[in-house]
Amino acid sequence: MIIFYGEEDGAIRGAKLDALKAYFKQEGNAVAMNMLKNDSLSGSKSEKEYLIVNAHGNIASFSGRDAEQLYNELRNKGLTNKRFSRIYLMACNVGEQAQDNSIINNFAKEFNQQVLMNNETAGIGVYAPRGTLTYSISNTLMNGENVVKVTRVYIVDNMDHAEYTLDTGLLKVML
Repeated sequence: MIIFYGEEDGAIRGAKLDALKAYFKQEGNAVAMNMLKNDSLSGSKSEKEYLIVNAHGNIASFSGRDAEQLYNELRNKGLTNKRFSRIYLMACNVGEQAQDNSIINNFAKEFNQQVLMNNETAGIGVYAPRGTLTYSISNTLMNGENVVKVTRVYIVDNMDHAEYTLDTGLLKVML
């Protein structure tokens, strides 16, 4: 399931969500966080789902929220380990790491602490990009209309500017 905080142009946001949907092999439409009902994330499944949350972020916040605020918002929507096995925090720099270990804390680590401390969510793996989540976007004029498409999604390490695919740039958050 993909949910998002909508802070930008609809065509660009839609293209980014389509790219994430394809990468994570998700069915259905992404849902804006403010459109979720209080029990939207509850329930249980024999084959657990991934929760992909997309927004703008940085090392300290996710769509303007600190880790506890985002966690509480998801819990209020019914987040539970009975339904989800993983949460992917798809926002720039929320899981930023440095080879020299100069970054001790980041948003993803603080969020993971919240997940681990509650029996209802403990066991859900939290994953985040190790640097800047980056989208290559193309604009094409087709039948007189501008078509926006994401041609590539990757992660850029802010220290050495190395580029990583999502397969290697999304890391499981550890204590």
